[in-house]
Amino acid sequence: MSWARLDDGISDHPKIWKAGPFAELCHYRALIWSNRNSTDGELPGALLSTLCRGFEDRAEEVAMTLVRVNLWELRGNGTYVIHDFNTSGLNTPRAEVLAKREQISRRRAEAGAKGAQARWHPRVVDDSQRPASGPDREKIPF
Repeated sequence: MSWARLDDGISDHPKIWKAGPFAELCHYRALIWSNRNSTDGELPGALLSTLCRGFEDRAEEVAMTLVRVNLWELRGNGTYVIHDFNTSGLNTPRAEVLAKREQISRRRAEAGAKGAQARWHPRVVDDSQRPASGPDREKIPF
């Protein structure tokens, strides 16, 4: 799981002030969405109405405001990119997130295999360590 980390001074940043409250909320949602989906700051244009939930009618205007104040960049294919998403040091790049997930998955698989081995294929001990069974076994008084 990824986390969206925000500088605690982001709400006082001049770009945020210039952008206004709708753009500020949209930007926070974009940061969260991009981290959750590991997109390295790329935002499909179709996502705008979701990011601008509650003020969908202003989605295009809000996006262009974010581009104008240099919080987002507009690509020719209609996608937006959060400016300096991976260079801020706050967001984990997609490749790193995927490598970490793979490492965790591998560790869990190894632990599961170890547990299954212990459960279904117990270690065999030599006969001298086994308790005697049958009629020759000592009866334990209770």
